[in-house]
Parts: sequence; C-alpha cells; structure tokens
Amino acid sequence: MGDTIRRITFFLVCVPVRIFISVGVSLLDRTHQVIRYVLASLFLVISIGFCYTYSRNKRKGAFGGEVWWHANRPFHAAIYATSAGLLFASELHIAATLLACDVALGVGSAITQYKQYKNKKKGREITFTKKLPVQPPQSQKSQTNRQDAPDVPTPAKTNPHRPSWPPEQVPQSSFAYASE
Repeated sequence: MGDTIRRITFFLVCVPVRIFISVGVSLLDRTHQVIRYVLASLFLVISIGFCYTYSRNKRKGAFGGEVWWHANRPFHAAIYATSAGLLFASELHIAATLLACDVALGVGSAITQYKQYKNKKKGREITFTKKLPVQPPQSQKSQTNRQDAPDVPTPAKTNPHRPSWPPEQVPQSSFAYASE
C-alpha cells in the first residue's frame, strides 16, 4: 500500500474511529457499568499493545508501511491506560477528554510527519535543532602568538550594531547628561 493510501486511510478511518470512541465515552452514563468495564478492559489491552510494540521496536505498521508514530507509542499507552483507570473510577468526562487529546496528538503528529516527508522529498530537510559549525582546536603556537599581539579588533570580531567605545566609558543612562 502506498504512502498516499495509508495517509488517506489514517485520516478517513483511524481518526474518525478514535473520535467516535472519545465521543462514545463522553456520552456514556455511569449506570452503564458493564459497558464501562468492557471499554476499560479494551483500553488496557490497547495500552499493553502499545507498550509491547514499543519495547519490541516494531517499525512496520498494519498496512506494511514504516511506522512514523513509534516515538508516540508511550504517550498513547499512557493515555489509554489512564483512560481505562478513569473508566473504572467512573470519571467518564475526564477519560473522554484524554481520548480527545489522544486524537489531537495523532493528528498533530501526522501533519508534522507529512510536512517533514514533503520537504524531504523536495530536498529540504527540516530539523528542530540548530547545527553549529565545528571549529578545529587551535594549536599552541597560534595561541601564544594571539596573546603577544595587541588586542586589535578584526573584521570577524566587530559588530556593526555594537558601539565602538570600551564598556567602562558607556554612559549609564541618557538622563545622566541632562542633570549635569
């Protein structure tokens, strides 16, 4: 199955099913004790499944594609386990809110992953950390020569937005001259 079909399946099948589960839990009544316990047990099984697949480092999805949501599995597991506990404790609205947050997490992750995939395909890779240039260490000889040389600003050291006077001569405020 291609990437486009998997993406469409995610948004047209997985997301609506998860929304249906969240809305269904919010519409439950505390008197439906059997349904709550069945759903709570199902959520525990889902949570254990997320933990198992995360611990086994399973990177193939149900449709044979690469699993891009692998890093989110612990969050999904925690949300489903907490929702199960809340269903056992009859806190239905909090459980429904958590499940809605799970849907938002999944949709947000899918959109982010799609943007990264699209940019990578165009040759632009997006990273969330700034890569700093690595400078080689200076030799002992160049360090001693720099110490003996007078401290003259080089073009690499000068900043056009910084005043050229030494910091000792910087006025404290612009009102200091007005009061004299």
